[in-house]
Amino acid sequence: MGSDSNPSPGYGPATVVGVGIAGACVGIGLGFLLQKRLNVTAASSLKLLSQKGAERKFRLHVYDHCPFCIRVELVLGLREIPYERVVYGYGDVDGPTEKFGKKMLPVLEYENDVGVRTHLKESLDIIDYVETLEGDLGRLLPPSTGRFSKWTKQEYKPPLRMLARPRIINVPIGDWANPEDVEYAKQKYTKQGFDYEKAMSSTEENITKINGALKQLEKMIYCKDYLNPWGVSMDDILLVPELRTLTCVKGVDWPPLVLAYLTCICDRAHVQLYFDYAQE
Repeated sequence: MGSDSNPSPGYGPATVVGVGIAGACVGIGLGFLLQKRLNVTAASSLKLLSQKGAERKFRLHVYDHCPFCIRVELVLGLREIPYERVVYGYGDVDGPTEKFGKKMLPVLEYENDVGVRTHLKESLDIIDYVETLEGDLGRLLPPSTGRFSKWTKQEYKPPLRMLARPRIINVPIGDWANPEDVEYAKQKYTKQGFDYEKAMSSTEENITKINGALKQLEKMIYCKDYLNPWGVSMDDILLVPELRTLTCVKGVDWPPLVLAYLTCICDRAHVQLYFDYAQE
């Protein structure tokens, strides 16, 4: 972990928290449907992608609690691509706006083919760029099947929102380094109709709902390493950040396979979970 622009990680509107270099996962994502095609090329592709990322001096601007940002971090981590991680206070409007024209993260900053620093927005666009650093032949992530979309939208997200939103703001991350960051979030969602008191008072009801949703999910997971038989895909990249958000909530009954799956993929990608800071 290192910092070249802020000596006090965790404080200030834009803090360089560290350099995220993913751990060993050579050959991940190789399932039986793709194994013949990818076994020979997976290790070399990972090595080439890592080298390309290092050459382009990736700097990823994020909010730690943002699922869209975590999508990108999972891909960079699983691909073993080194990057500098910059975390912004959620109430810091000027910082991202001055740099990128809008308060919207993630943003990937990198050197293009002629050495000019360039910015790329939108999580899926960033992932597509990373996956094609070696052209389409370098792609290792099969596309999403969409089979988790209905579950996520109908069964999981409604209780997750009620449980996580009033608790995530108490997790000690750079997003909430200043009281103004927490106040910004509360005002934003209150204006959108979210009732923090109602959310807390309905905890028991929503814990029951989320536990039921997780039991459904357990039946849909292929193994602890990935959702589908053919290995890590965009299904994993889209789902894991949503599951990670729930780790700030205490009292959830995590089915063994769901918990093993979440911790396994986040460990491989060096993405921190919030279990240590979970609140009732």
